[in-house]
Amino acid sequence: MSSEIGRIFTKMAYIRGSLINIDLDGDGAYDGFSFRLRNPPVPLAGRVVRMILLVDGERVDERRVFVKIRDEIRNLAEISSSSPLTYLPGTRSVFMVLLGRGLEEGRHRIQIRSWLEGFEDIWIPLEFEDEVESEEVKLELRRDEGADFSRPIIISSNCAYAVLSRAGDPSVEWCWMGVSYDIGGLYVPPAKILGPMRVGVEAGGRAVMLSECVKRMVHGPGYILTEHDLDGLRITRRTYSPPGRPALIQDIELDGKATLIVRGVGNLIPYGLLGLTPSSVKVFYDKRVNGLVFWSRDLGYYGAIGCSGKLISYTLDGYSDVAEITLPAPRFELAYSADKPVRVVVSGSPCDLEDALSQAAAGLKKSDLSHTILHYVTYLNKTTALETDDPELNSAFKLGKLSLFYLILRHPELGSGIMAGLPRFPTFWGRDLGWTLQAMINISEWDIVRESLENVLNRMRDGEIPMIIGGRGFLHSTSYGSADATLYYPWLIREYVMGSGDRQFLEKWYPKVVEMVEWGFGRDSDGDGLLDHGPSTTGFLPVPDTTWMDHIDRGKSAIEVQALWVKALESASDLAELVGDGERSKSWREKASELKSIIVKRYWNPVEEYFYDTIRPSGEPDPSVRPNALVPIMLGYVDRERALKALSRASKPDMTTPWGVRTLSSLDPKYDPKAYHDGCVWPLVTGWAAAANLRYGRIEEAFNLIKIMAGQILNEAGMYAELYRGDREESFNACILQAWSIASYINSLFGLLGMERNALERSLKISPSIPGELTNMTLKRIRLGDSNLTITINRLIEKISIHHLKGLSPIKVMVAGEEEAIEPGETASFPIPT
Repeated sequence: MSSEIGRIFTKMAYIRGSLINIDLDGDGAYDGFSFRLRNPPVPLAGRVVRMILLVDGERVDERRVFVKIRDEIRNLAEISSSSPLTYLPGTRSVFMVLLGRGLEEGRHRIQIRSWLEGFEDIWIPLEFEDEVESEEVKLELRRDEGADFSRPIIISSNCAYAVLSRAGDPSVEWCWMGVSYDIGGLYVPPAKILGPMRVGVEAGGRAVMLSECVKRMVHGPGYILTEHDLDGLRITRRTYSPPGRPALIQDIELDGKATLIVRGVGNLIPYGLLGLTPSSVKVFYDKRVNGLVFWSRDLGYYGAIGCSGKLISYTLDGYSDVAEITLPAPRFELAYSADKPVRVVVSGSPCDLEDALSQAAAGLKKSDLSHTILHYVTYLNKTTALETDDPELNSAFKLGKLSLFYLILRHPELGSGIMAGLPRFPTFWGRDLGWTLQAMINISEWDIVRESLENVLNRMRDGEIPMIIGGRGFLHSTSYGSADATLYYPWLIREYVMGSGDRQFLEKWYPKVVEMVEWGFGRDSDGDGLLDHGPSTTGFLPVPDTTWMDHIDRGKSAIEVQALWVKALESASDLAELVGDGERSKSWREKASELKSIIVKRYWNPVEEYFYDTIRPSGEPDPSVRPNALVPIMLGYVDRERALKALSRASKPDMTTPWGVRTLSSLDPKYDPKAYHDGCVWPLVTGWAAAANLRYGRIEEAFNLIKIMAGQILNEAGMYAELYRGDREESFNACILQAWSIASYINSLFGLLGMERNALERSLKISPSIPGELTNMTLKRIRLGDSNLTITINRLIEKISIHHLKGLSPIKVMVAGEEEAIEPGETASFPIPT
């Protein structure tokens, strides 16, 4: 291959900056590295029948090299003429190379040699050099440092999820309505398949559960590693859920001989009925899984638990080695010999016995933790990375991204999207996606943004976005009637198109934008210029035509609904202009301007120096001091004088606590620290407060809120709860992991950068607001259409550097009135604006 074409080939295939060291088992040492290709390693695509890889001139054993194409992971040693690796034009792939160590710091040369079907005598080279990075996503907790391993954590396979304790067991207490009970187990929406369940060992004449002797826990990409010590017997357990498979796997290693004990409950139940137990579960032994199979006759749900060790015995509600029995929620105990590494697998299906068995059997033989890590490392390393000189911010950002990826669900009935929260809401909520997809746009995760938008837009009805996308057996069925869900989507479509440059998406879906705006105009039932919604909260939730505070009456015109309507009109106007619909663009922008004036005039409360929360059906304003007024402020729809007064009011102790912002002032007679929307603290509104303060230059106040959010994510081992009590930092009646809580933190961090993308015009505007506590902030893999950017803000030298790592043409960058075109491969610097 000529040197010129080879250079172009490499430039178009290898994604520079993706060479990253990885730790696969959480032991603190790197096990290898990964890198990504955006195009095939062969210039004409085709079937690869052999492939080898060299690192700095040394060939790597093919058994140590894995390649991921779409959802398939192959080992290079498995590739042959009878089992080729097929590359279509434009196929992306991720390579993981297990060297038993990481690459040393500095520059390395990687070579791939591929043999194509029909040309087996000729190998095709792809070669690149790059600096290796060591971007760890890992949180470690230790007993000797006071860690509480009884608290909950969640991992996912993007089709199922597991609720675990930090000790590694699918057994953990959860508080709901003042009652605590164990919700640990494996969930395959809409079913809870099995659990709770605990694993222990019998050694020296006594049985001890591993949760009682845990010393250390590591939460890494897609797995939980726990280390245990039982009277000198050291045990390591790695727990993970293989990508795309409804299974939970635990790989257990012991440094001596022992009997493994598995205890649990065959509690097959819809996830929305966790407080109930099934009336009838059939249980039988199956040799394919070397364990037990459970079948809920009433529901048609199936679960299975098996182990690779030699089965010694099992009991069902005290009955020994029963071939088949029917019981309500049967309790089981299995004993296996464990004189070498053993694997425990839980799997199941909400509809098919054979699928449950085959998934469990496959889990015993084929699954590999490295595949799971590669799946999540692929997500993490293709999206935007953020580094500052504050290690807490950095760790919380990485773990927050990971948790968002846990919430991705691709479901045969629901389609693709991001679950609202676990364990209560493994469905898609139009409103929750509104805030969550903003975070995915910020980190340039275009695939799931596009899939989610298309899924939601395809389900529009009469111009309205679904409030919930649900299905058979789910707690909530697909429903409509939300006061605000529709209003997010012109905004989301605009941000996605401006970031990705996907003009075809806009042209395809613009008619839906028109329908959404017409739906909004139809919501002003009394002609006062405000968007109206329902006043009632009676009946079974979710209640149609309510705001995000769906437990209280805020009819008829809540303030944040009006602000979101303005944003929808402004975004739709921009989109109309892009497609050449000038008449609508002008009309919608004029209406947005009128509504902004109405918000400031009608909602300002001079007594509180704050905004009213809603306009009642009588026309009277509601003086309740709530965080909803922060939405028009964060969107910039309020004059500076009123905005600063309102922000000062919201920052007082009756509203802002050391763990976030309350939903109602503690001075209000209605305040209840345990009430969902009348006093509890929500990370969602804490994020609003951070964004609103940033908008009006209160940088230090905003940064304090961002630090609060980062601390909570780290305190919860990468999770972020739905809400907390208003009187103390304790999650209450809440999801363990809530999508928009994580999104609020990520969106707030990006607010520090003040980035506006326009991929259609290949322009980028940056208006940073960096607090005095930070001296450096670097963002890598910021996408602007086909361009890949690195942005570094350094206050020591008072410079903003923008490196245009890759792209097909120049981009225009604007910082504080200065403008410069940056060619691909070049760097430009700007002074930090004062």
